Amino acid sequence: MTQLQELFGDKLITATHPFDTHIYKWFTNGTSYYIGIEASSLSGEQEALLSIFLPEFQIADQHLSKEQQQWKVLLFDKPNQLLNENTSFSGIRFIHFSFKSPIQDQLEFEQALSGLYHTDVIILWESRVTGVLIEKIKEPDDPVHSISDVIDVLTSDFGSSMQFFEGQAYKLPFLAGQFFQQEKKWFMQSKEWFSTQRVFSMNKLLPFLLLQEASPLLKEQLSRVIDFIAEDEEMIHTIKTFLECNMNVSLTAKTLYMHRNSLQYRIDRFILRTGLDIKRFSEAITAYLAIMSIQRL
Repeated sequence: MTQLQELFGDKLITATHPFDTHIYKWFTNGTSYYIGIEASSLSGEQEALLSIFLPEFQIADQHLSKEQQQWKVLLFDKPNQLLNENTSFSGIRFIHFSFKSPIQDQLEFEQALSGLYHTDVIILWESRVTGVLIEKIKEPDDPVHSISDVIDVLTSDFGSSMQFFEGQAYKLPFLAGQFFQQEKKWFMQSKEWFSTQRVFSMNKLLPFLLLQEASPLLKEQLSRVIDFIAEDEEMIHTIKTFLECNMNVSLTAKTLYMHRNSLQYRIDRFILRTGLDIKRFSEAITAYLAIMSIQRL
């Protein structure tokens, strides 16, 4: 980044989302912001060299349908514009995706991804390796499908380098562009925190985001809750798995390849040493946040 600033000076800017695409060439750099360089100051050779290291933001208007163009404007050009109530759908969900390297057939991927949903969807590519699927929710009680259910099929067809971020469902009206850009930032953070994970969910990520925004004192207080077992990695792993298995002893024992009696002994020992009765929902939440606070933050 420093070298780019030295080369282009005030011709280079950064922003949380691209704008004035007729003036700037925009590039993504794997973070929560975009790099824009005045097109008039870029030579063809420089642009080709940059595209090797930085994927170019390239939603080409001439290849978009009318509806795709409308979504492009809403998400990238006018993020403060309200998406009003619509007669054909009542809500929206964003499914963000990224690849480590470009795939050979984008159209085939689009068809495979669209086929997973029973509702109308729109797909926008932001670069050769990043994009978003916009799922239209017609009725509040429409079933919500998860990429996790079919990720193995997708990776077998298109490679294992893909990652997805499933945003939450938003009821109209809402500021679509603002929430879209915010989810993109959280997607970037998720990939930093859980680099090997293939599917991220907004609902599952929220506790981590809450901890991220918590004061240092609150984080310290949370970690102190499990002070007496914090060094026992086996215990921490067991209890975290138990909580992630919805406090189901049978499922946890199966997941850990452990006898039920051995698992029950560890749970009872955790309760005794921490004073947290993780069989109770409210105290289980505290225990889970405490474990996350020492593992991630």
